Amino acid sequence: EVVAAHHLGYFRLFNTDHVPPRDAEVNKFIAILKENPGTLLYLHCSAGKGRTTVFMIMADMFYNAKELSFEEIVARQYYLGGTNILDLKGKEDWRYPYKMQRVEFLKKFYAYARNNQDNFTTPFVQ
Repeated sequence: EVVAAHHLGYFRLFNTDHVPPRDAEVNKFIAILKENPGTLLYLHCSAGKGRTTVFMIMADMFYNAKELSFEEIVARQYYLGGTNILDLKGKEDWRYPYKMQRVEFLKKFYAYARNNQDNFTTPFVQ
């Protein structure tokens, strides 16, 4: 109600911490981007780090994958204040396998966005 009173939109996507989003959530996010072109997005998760950065990277890829490399997009989001999702140090850390899954997911999403030819009509599938 507060958001609507200020003529803003609100979308909640459910994503477990440390793991890539499920295909259904990815496709909801794509629909949000398609339905709201040029809209300023405010993305945030509980800590404002991992999940936030993943969705920031996905939005950047949605708009810019045809012009920028995977590494350029990831670096840009890191320098804008996100987490460096390519920093995979600490194989002994319990989160390491999840970090690897997250990077692999983003590589697949980048390929999906870069190769898209139908205005994102084809759903994303991992």
